[in-house]
Amino acid sequence: DVIFTISVTNDGPSVATGVTVTDNLPSGYSFVSSDGDYVGGLWTIGTIGIGETVTLNITATVLASGDYFNVSEVTTANEDDTDSTPNNDDGDQSEDDEDNADTNPNPVIDLSLVKTVSDATPNVGDDVIFTISVTNDGPSVATGVTVTDNLPSGYSFVSSDGDYVGGLWTIGTIGIGETVTLNITATVLASGDYFNVAEVTTANEDDVDSTPNNDDGDQSEDDEDNAETNPNPVIDLSLVKTVSDATPNVGDDVIFTISVTNDGPSVATGVTVTDNLPSGYSFVSSDGDYVGGLWTIGTIGIGETVTLNITATVLASGDYFNVAEVTTANEDDVDSTPNNDDGDQSEDDEDNAETNPNPVIDLSLVKTVSDAT
Repeated sequence: DVIFTISVTNDGPSVATGVTVTDNLPSGYSFVSSDGDYVGGLWTIGTIGIGETVTLNITATVLASGDYFNVSEVTTANEDDTDSTPNNDDGDQSEDDEDNADTNPNPVIDLSLVKTVSDATPNVGDDVIFTISVTNDGPSVATGVTVTDNLPSGYSFVSSDGDYVGGLWTIGTIGIGETVTLNITATVLASGDYFNVAEVTTANEDDVDSTPNNDDGDQSEDDEDNAETNPNPVIDLSLVKTVSDATPNVGDDVIFTISVTNDGPSVATGVTVTDNLPSGYSFVSSDGDYVGGLWTIGTIGIGETVTLNITATVLASGDYFNVAEVTTANEDDVDSTPNNDDGDQSEDDEDNAETNPNPVIDLSLVKTVSDAT
């Protein structure tokens, strides 16, 4: 708001009566109030004594655009004025019964930024979309606007639908009341920082309630915001089982080798594998934490393979179809479900190895005679 002050002085030598002053606020202002008899651009004064000065204050709001050249002039007086003629404004304020006041307003804006994410709890490896919306509440047009959004280490940039390069979104101009939007697609990584902040970095005009590029970490101003994800770790465990001899002799020892690989994208924890030797084998030994048919692995790093060797003796009869399956893992597996063996090993976290033993015998012969002599 600005206050226009109009002062009218009567230097005599007579009392002035019937005095009015016209001050029509131009288009660059919106009337708020006055402290005199001012209606519809006309200030009705009436009488001004010899040597007296009367004053009017007009309060107005400066608008974003329009005419800011504001002229006031004495419009009427019952007496003749010695050096000016009321209501003859010629535009140059050459007479002393008229004057002007001009403002050169500084444009101001009110930019607000809102940031959202399409999925706050994605799986590691999923793509999420960060949406940044910037609104200009005016009262002026915003120009030279840029926004910084540097994706933190927990994301890998995929694409955007705007002028977004190196973490900087170049907007340019935002009209009064206009909202502009940017969508950034990023892949959620297995580890890193997931707290993602966006802030208005530059604008040519002053913002009424925030300062561009002053992020203090708490997003306390409305030109900055954050969106955070809490990713679910996911893994891809695959299991392969082999046997050292598929056609052993009954009584031979065979070695079953179980290999479990974690293809990520997260570290696998709490991993166990079940391999209950069927009735056709007798357990001899293993080279891992294998007790009662359960192999306790624990943690498997991204891209890591762990192996267990089980030595067993092939019995003369029984079931020789030997299945191993991942039983537990703390993380979700992208393409299989632990401990759901359906018998056909259709998922990659289970496998089998079977032997077809060669039967062997040990014949002994004894011959006697009833009378050797």
